[in-house]
Amino acid sequence: MESSSTPCPVAKWSAADPDWPAVISGSTETSYATLDALALHAEEFLQGRGIVTGDRIGIIGPATPELLAVIWSCIRIGILVCPISDRFPPDLLGALETSLGLKNCFSIESLRNELSPPNFGKHNRAHVTDLPFDRMATITLTSGSSGVPTGVVHTVGNHYFSAIGSATNIPVNRQSRWALSIPHYHIGGLSILVRCFLEGATVVIPDSSALAEEIERSGITHVSLVETQLMRLLESRKPSPARLQAVLVGGGPVSTDLVRKGRELGYPIYKTYGLTEACSQVATTQTGSNMGELDTSGPVLPYRKVLVSSDGEILVGGRTLGQRLVNGEITALAEEDGYYRTGDIGSLDDRDCWR
Repeated sequence: MESSSTPCPVAKWSAADPDWPAVISGSTETSYATLDALALHAEEFLQGRGIVTGDRIGIIGPATPELLAVIWSCIRIGILVCPISDRFPPDLLGALETSLGLKNCFSIESLRNELSPPNFGKHNRAHVTDLPFDRMATITLTSGSSGVPTGVVHTVGNHYFSAIGSATNIPVNRQSRWALSIPHYHIGGLSILVRCFLEGATVVIPDSSALAEEIERSGITHVSLVETQLMRLLESRKPSPARLQAVLVGGGPVSTDLVRKGRELGYPIYKTYGLTEACSQVATTQTGSNMGELDTSGPVLPYRKVLVSSDGEILVGGRTLGQRLVNGEITALAEEDGYYRTGDIGSLDDRDCWR
């Protein structure tokens, strides 16, 4: 019988290997025990402010261990959380709260003292909290026609199956260090957290102005990039660091010449097609793909389904597909046939790779 939940990975690894680094930010390492304790303090704070299971909140700020702990605490207690950029226009926040039905928005700066009490220490757990797959977990913002972003809601299950499907192609283990090089308020960034925490790996919050140096300094093994980031990474023309195992590139079209340049320097490049609605990756090239295959987005990953309509539109379904959140209402993205109309045009070649 298939499981309907997964153990909370942060709590699990806090109990199994408490001192292992969950997050690295600069010279600071945050262990799984400390991240778990931060999440417990965040739960206590939110509940003390009247935030209860089923509520929706926003959390504003740059990526920090404390902010990641707040996101995880919300998932654990069933609060639907929307990470928001600290660059989001303040004059639109009120409209965003209304559009998404948020009960409150918190700045991570305002919470920092609450999450760092004087006698902060490890927590002992009698059991590991289970996270039901059908629990609504996160809201990710997407562009809205009125100027106010709309939201896509993903469940615990959407995130879980996205991560384990990805891992069949790009493995992650305890020794892995994945750079949070895509912002945490985008689905590509949220997905990095889930992939790492499920396997007890380490999330590295990088210095975005010096990513190449950060990869070397922090021993990063995995990195997710858009085309402009890959271009900057390759500017020095230095060979790929030996520890680097995967460079996942997506978020839009990627130049074949740029991919070829990266391959010539030894970078383990994977191209991907994904979208917010489908919880990040849908199709990704495989390990050792040749340049012909890297001119595609690769085959569809497990737990996703893809079709092409008669007019060439890509339709996406499967266990990673989320739901739409507009004007406070959560509705299905999929049509009656179980597929979401992406608006993207594509085709499948004779190698089962998507273009």
